Amino acid sequence: MKKIITITLILFGSLSACKERVIKFNKIGWSEFEDGLPILREKMIDDLLKNHVLKGLSYKQLVDTVGTPNEQSILGFDSVSYIILLDYGHDIDPVHTKTLRFYFDKDSIITNWKIIEQKK
Repeated sequence: MKKIITITLILFGSLSACKERVIKFNKIGWSEFEDGLPILREKMIDDLLKNHVLKGLSYKQLVDTVGTPNEQSILGFDSVSYIILLDYGHDIDPVHTKTLRFYFDKDSIITNWKIIEQKK
């Protein structure tokens, strides 16, 4: 009986270790890219949004905290975006994207943010 419990606990522990983990946000890890794709952002996004106050920051404070955005609004300086996930699958066009977009007021203060996810 003890053997069964021990084996069950070992198997459960092994399966739990395989689960994708959340990583605490840090600017250096957030900025890491490989082959033009973000490496750790998908694992850091939950911690960034739950444990860091972002609304009310100025654009400069956002850049100091998170880093330089990947995209800026074409029509003006009302929003910036950070690529969280970019998956090409076996295609030349992305099949799955996830972006974090920050929206600013006229004084360049963050008023809101939104995660935009698209799947092909």
